[in-house]
Amino acid sequence: MPGDIKRRVFRHAFEDGIFEIVFGVVSLFIGLFFLGYSLVPENSRYRLALPFGYLSVFLLSLFLIKKMIRSLKAKITYPRTGYVSFQDQKQKRLKAGIRGALAGGIVALIGGLIKIVSPVLVPDFYSLPTYFGLALALILCLISFRSGLVRFAILGVFSLTIGLVFSFAALSHMQSISAFLGCVGVSLLAIGWLSSRRYVRRHPLPREGD
Repeated sequence: MPGDIKRRVFRHAFEDGIFEIVFGVVSLFIGLFFLGYSLVPENSRYRLALPFGYLSVFLLSLFLIKKMIRSLKAKITYPRTGYVSFQDQKQKRLKAGIRGALAGGIVALIGGLIKIVSPVLVPDFYSLPTYFGLALALILCLISFRSGLVRFAILGVFSLTIGLVFSFAALSHMQSISAFLGCVGVSLLAIGWLSSRRYVRRHPLPREGD
């Protein structure tokens, strides 16, 4: 398949703003979890349940992402512009999963190394919002490059900037992560909503008999 056709198909998957809406909701959901945890007293026994909370939130977020994207695509996108996909879908999903796992492992490894070395090099600079902001910026800029949609690059720069800002903020790790995810979630929702409205206006529902 020629490169320009691949780009158009990839652009079609992200043009409707649903990706931003869904991940904006999920970001706010995860941010509320971290905010709730930050309010739990230090000596509380509920803090011991944090690993199980992480796992539950992660699994629930995956479920919400899949469910919401399918539902919104079925209601907004497919009735207007149809369904477009690449051939050999299973093979492509497998490759994408492997790449995603490798990328996640690399980011986690780099983040762990920085966290170990940073107290010696730069004590107050590195924190989790920086890691999250950098990882999200890379993902969004990659989407922008593959699709040609500039708004994802803007969102990527914004997420990295917000991550750096909250790295310097006088907040606990949990509060800074919660604030970061809240800002990112609101920005994704806003951009996604505007993009979705534009998409609906550009692609009205076909009339009966057309």
